[in-house]
Amino acid sequence: MTPAANALSGINWSKAWNHQIKPRADHRYFTKKAAKKKFAPKPKTLRGQFIVDGKAANPGDPFNDNISFGWDFKSPPTVHIITPGGTVPPACAGGTPTRPKAKPGNLCLFETFNDNTGTGLEVCDMVNNCGPTASRYGAWLIAFAVTANRVSAAGSWAATPKRGVSGGKVAASSTRVHGGGPGR
Repeated sequence: MTPAANALSGINWSKAWNHQIKPRADHRYFTKKAAKKKFAPKPKTLRGQFIVDGKAANPGDPFNDNISFGWDFKSPPTVHIITPGGTVPPACAGGTPTRPKAKPGNLCLFETFNDNTGTGLEVCDMVNNCGPTASRYGAWLIAFAVTANRVSAAGSWAATPKRGVSGGKVAASSTRVHGGGPGR
């Protein structure tokens, strides 16, 4: 036996841990059980905001924004667009632009304003299906200019998964994009 092994063989490691090492250990670390209580669980409802804005050179120019849930929904949500002053559908009941709500399995977009967008927002999944529709990961918002002038549409959104989330753990975000878009 080596001298080091011989020196360590007679140590009661349980006693050493409890009386010498543990009291000096870094207390910022948590057990799995304590961490589950302390930190946020998987979200029930995600919320965010969007803005599609820009100056169109020609009628029909597209302007885009996207919604990223930050989590993988187990199935795509059903999309509902509530225009300014519009009727709130049962799937978005109780929601407002300042406090959007969505029942399980739904994505509710509450527009606060839109200007020079004609029929308003188109909501598409990431593989060029517009309906409105979304994917398990988010949605693409498109507004087309009616005239060669400023295009603006903004609001808030809420999405609640039907059967929970999985995968990514980054916060939901909305990233501004100009021009182009699915199928355009």
